[in-house]
Amino acid sequence: MAAASGGDRGVVAVARGTDNAAYVNTMPFGGTPTGWRSLGGAITSNPDITLAIDGSFIRFSARGTDNALYLNTRFVNTDWQGYEFLGGALA
Repeated sequence: MAAASGGDRGVVAVARGTDNAAYVNTMPFGGTPTGWRSLGGAITSNPDITLAIDGSFIRFSARGTDNALYLNTRFVNTDWQGYEFLGGALA
């Protein structure tokens, strides 16, 4: 699991579930967590997360079943954009 905070988004956590899908949970500052939401896919590593200091975007990356690196991004007032293949062969 990885977590980050920035801007007024609060804390955002992303984790690999027992089904190997990525799950995300957001806890707004002074608010209630949104609950874990599946982003689907199949990741084979623990994710890493980046949250822009101004809160304008959240990105997480993880290794896919083909050992390549994948990135998923969410901008302010949008939903997750889907997995973007970044290539490579991770160990």
